[in-house]
Amino acid sequence: MIFRDELKSVLEKSRKYGCNKKSSPHRLSSERQTPVPKPPIPTPLTTPPETQATSFFFHHFVPSRSAFSSGSFGYLDTLFQQEKMDGAVADAIAAVGYVGLSYFWNDPGLLDVATRKHGAALRGIRARIGDCEGARRDQTFVGVRILGAYETNSLASDASMEAWMNHTFGASALMKFRGVERLEDPLGREIFIQHRAQIVANCLQRNVPVPLYISEWNAALDEPPVDAAATQVCQLYVKYINLISSDAVTSAELHALDAECVVWERTCPPEFRYQTVTLSQPCEEVFQNHYDVYPTLLIAVIWNHHRTLRLLIHRRLLTIPTSTIPSCHHTHTLTAAICASVPPFLHSTPATPLRTCNITNLLWPLYHAGLEDVSAEQQAWIRGRMRWIADVLARRQGTPLVSHLRTKVGGGCGLERWVGEVEGVRWWG
Repeated sequence: MIFRDELKSVLEKSRKYGCNKKSSPHRLSSERQTPVPKPPIPTPLTTPPETQATSFFFHHFVPSRSAFSSGSFGYLDTLFQQEKMDGAVADAIAAVGYVGLSYFWNDPGLLDVATRKHGAALRGIRARIGDCEGARRDQTFVGVRILGAYETNSLASDASMEAWMNHTFGASALMKFRGVERLEDPLGREIFIQHRAQIVANCLQRNVPVPLYISEWNAALDEPPVDAAATQVCQLYVKYINLISSDAVTSAELHALDAECVVWERTCPPEFRYQTVTLSQPCEEVFQNHYDVYPTLLIAVIWNHHRTLRLLIHRRLLTIPTSTIPSCHHTHTLTAAICASVPPFLHSTPATPLRTCNITNLLWPLYHAGLEDVSAEQQAWIRGRMRWIADVLARRQGTPLVSHLRTKVGGGCGLERWVGEVEGVRWWG
């Protein structure tokens, strides 16, 4: 084990070997670019494999606070500065990192190491859950979340998705056992915000109501304006899921919910304003020669989840014979805004390098934008961007999920379920 009393040095190595790893530049310009950039040329492993795996996890799954302030694994630095990293959590982190490295280096042997690390983490976390004090620890809960990330990134079989759901159910039981009072602690709040994303994604995929405690705990949060706006979007999703999980949903209820979405657009904080950049020449990276620049990627993510929700509502209304047909103008405006948000996510800079936790946020919105009755040109652009993301995930981040995306994008069958499973890792920041 490399994690004994060397936590500080490990975190420094995570930044050194992760953030300094060069990637091919992806410029927003009017110059014609190839749709898929070449991956960086790997260098030989000059550091211990487990250190590489840990660094890989921190670089690709722990975003900087400047990019995402909540709802991700961004709180891990804070957690591990406060207490020594638990051995089971270290094993879980290494397992996820080894999965990524196995695809990055095209080394199946590392998958075997990942499997062994996953087994060790699972045994360690189960032992801690069996003890009341251990079950309430932050690291126990975080370990369960990381095990879920392992399942969505390894996708060894269909059982991986079942395991992801089981980890989500287990995390829900742990969260309630920890108690709402944990929201009084900033770290406890961040952990809950990440957890609720998993729960909402799970319920949306299974078409079941969201547990009541999610709404109750959301109401108990004391948050700054941007995070509060994200919570409001989360609550709108909760309302939508609870409505559609009932066979008795009416068009009046859906229209009322859509009206609440419009109110959110008009009353969201000033921090949610964004600027549109228009190019003087065509660029294949940008649809219709314009894109939007947001203050942070977090705000862009919140906007896109809000737009996706409105698309879901409008599409659901089409299934109710007596409902008023939604205006095509509204849906086209929503899909255009989603497309315009894409370039900044795929634009690598020293401040915002391409990372798994960033670009997977585009899959869910892009997929639903592509389901709308848009032009053939826009459909082709959306498919092209999703294929670009697939290649980046495979060749830079090493995520094996892209083989599913490549075979299903544009084909319809099963893609919604898969995209939802991937996106379950990161919702609302």
